[in-house]
Amino acid sequence: MLTVAAANDITYETLTFPFRQALYVDAGGVVRERSVPAAVQGGKLTGTLARDVSITSTGECFDGLFVQDGTHTLQRPVISLTGNGRCDFAGYGAAVVGDGSATTLVVEGARISTKGVVRTAVISNDGAGTAGPPTSAPRSSRRPGAPCRWRAAAG
Repeated sequence: MLTVAAANDITYETLTFPFRQALYVDAGGVVRERSVPAAVQGGKLTGTLARDVSITSTGECFDGLFVQDGTHTLQRPVISLTGNGRCDFAGYGAAVVGDGSATTLVVEGARISTKGVVRTAVISNDGAGTAGPPTSAPRSSRRPGAPCRWRAAAG
């Protein structure tokens, strides 16, 4: 299936990348014109929640979820991306990207598989707030549902 999506141009330093993503979310929710819904299967999808969805792509530089200055929760997704990414600083080719200081992105119970060069799992840019399960503690010492929050500035 071929889906034509509006450009999502992201600039990092002096370079501009033409992002494509399965789901693009802003403050108003999912933006269908910037999304490729054919890459999203099953589950429940609303403007602020994607639960039990599967996102699969074999295209280069394709992102799973991109949240720009919006709020979104991603529960139990299965994301599988094969093919090279291009810029992990900008998130070009990442499974999940939060971008902008007005972004709140919660990722719970994700199974993310990427294969290819520069295929990052989760990117937080330009002050985006993201939360997910702690990854630095041994599994046996993790408190179920305890969030791990981090912030990163672009560059």
